[in-house]
Amino acid sequence: MKPTYALLTFALGVASALIIVVSCGDSTQAADAAGECDCPEAERPLAGRINQVFSRVPLSAPTMFPGASVTCPGSNGVLLGGSCHAIDPINQNDAELVLYEHGPDQSNPNTYICEWKNPLNLSLEAVEARAICLSL
Repeated sequence: MKPTYALLTFALGVASALIIVVSCGDSTQAADAAGECDCPEAERPLAGRINQVFSRVPLSAPTMFPGASVTCPGSNGVLLGGSCHAIDPINQNDAELVLYEHGPDQSNPNTYICEWKNPLNLSLEAVEARAICLSL
C-alpha cells in the first residue's frame, strides 16, 4: 500500500504543477509593447541654463553698512547660490570689513543679499553681490 500512496502523491503533485503552469499562462504581448506613456516631458539639459549675475554698488563716500543684492533674472529663475565681494583695489581696506549677513533674501528667495559692517568707516570702491541662477 505504501507504493500506491507514493504514486498517488506524485501524481497529485504533477497535476498541481500543471494546473499552476497552465493557469499562469503565457503572455502573447511582446515585452516592448508597453501601454501609452503619459509621463511628463524630460527636463532640458542644464547646459546653457545655469548663469551668473552680479550687482555692483559703487560707494562714493565711506558707509558704515554697505550692502548689495542681486536677483535671478526672469520669472522662472531659481537661485542656486551666491557670493559677496568688496572691491578695494587701491588701499586694501577690505580686510577691515565684516560680512555679517549673506544668503537668500527671506522676502524674495531668488535674491541673494550681502550686508557688511564697516566699523572703521573705511573708503571702498564698491561692494558686489553675485548669484548663480538656474533658468527653468
